[in-house]
Amino acid sequence: MTLQAKRICLVDLDDPWTESHGGTLRTRLFVDAFSEFGCKTDIVYLRHARSLEPDTQAQTHPIDRATVGSRPWTMPLRSLKKRYLPMPTMRGGMIGEIREAVAGCEPDLLVVSQIRAAPYADAVPDALLWLDQADVWSAFLDQEIAARHGLARSTARLQRRHIRRQEISWIQRAKVVTAAGYSDAGLLSRISGRDIQWLPTVVQGGEAPRPHGAPLTAGFFANFAFWPNRDAFALLRDEWAPVLRNQGWRVLVAGIGSASLGQTPGVDVIGEVSHPRDFYSQIDLALAPIRLGGGIKVKVVEALLWGRPVIGTKQAVDGLSPELANAIPIVARASELRQAVQFATENSKCSALAHERFSVDGFKSKVADLAVSAVGEGS
Repeated sequence: MTLQAKRICLVDLDDPWTESHGGTLRTRLFVDAFSEFGCKTDIVYLRHARSLEPDTQAQTHPIDRATVGSRPWTMPLRSLKKRYLPMPTMRGGMIGEIREAVAGCEPDLLVVSQIRAAPYADAVPDALLWLDQADVWSAFLDQEIAARHGLARSTARLQRRHIRRQEISWIQRAKVVTAAGYSDAGLLSRISGRDIQWLPTVVQGGEAPRPHGAPLTAGFFANFAFWPNRDAFALLRDEWAPVLRNQGWRVLVAGIGSASLGQTPGVDVIGEVSHPRDFYSQIDLALAPIRLGGGIKVKVVEALLWGRPVIGTKQAVDGLSPELANAIPIVARASELRQAVQFATENSKCSALAHERFSVDGFKSKVADLAVSAVGEGS
């Protein structure tokens, strides 16, 4: 059974050629994989104002419309909504133009990247559904609930209950279900009774040599438009950085939105960089002080693939396979930083494990196997 005669349609409620995070990276990998297999591949996505020209063999269907939560008239209500309903709503992701574009593609297999995009399967009832979970929203909500009190905690619990029902329902309906995080795949298997496939996101690395004699530097590289990363910066600023500086380390922060973090004594914020190499060539040790968020933490793997040891919180390694997670030192309290730094800088096997698990070839091979199984059984 080959895929060349099959029609594949992917739906993304972000712009894969403007945004750059784990979810959109996965979308581009899926598009490239299906195109290389010889499928007729379409992608329907919401075009951002800063969208770049798509670099793909697939047929693109950009939609110049925003989800409800991103429209200007909702801006005054956004912080209130986020307090009581932390995650996007299922209905908020429904856009008529996307539904029409999906129906027009007439796919054999519809691939969606978020749970709230799953209802677009109703536009093509004869198509098989592939539900890919870059994040598990109900698990993400566990952390949001713990951070709230009173009415906000109650409404967040109600949203978790609703989303969990949706996850189970759509998992039962889907032909293929994949998750980016190892632990997320296990969680979805437990709640649904289905065999959920772990499909780790490919992460790019490279060579980033350090100048001889450069001062010891530890760094945090992230997209600070994403609120869990702003929370991580607060932990770094308030607890980690003072200890690291006392141990002789310079602390560096960079990435999208980092310029808005403000200047903090003892923390050098350098803003956006044009290429990850520009950041990793300035550090000896990568920091992942992450307390919130779901799925796999791409920046943890990226640092390893650029040849930098990593220290992080328990949350930072959630989503990694056990052999890799157990090789990264965990920091529960700032007092543990010295021991964690020593362990990380003396342990050389993490990088090799990361290369083994997160390669392009491995991702595409897994996608091919799952797709052939799905459309073969469904044809």
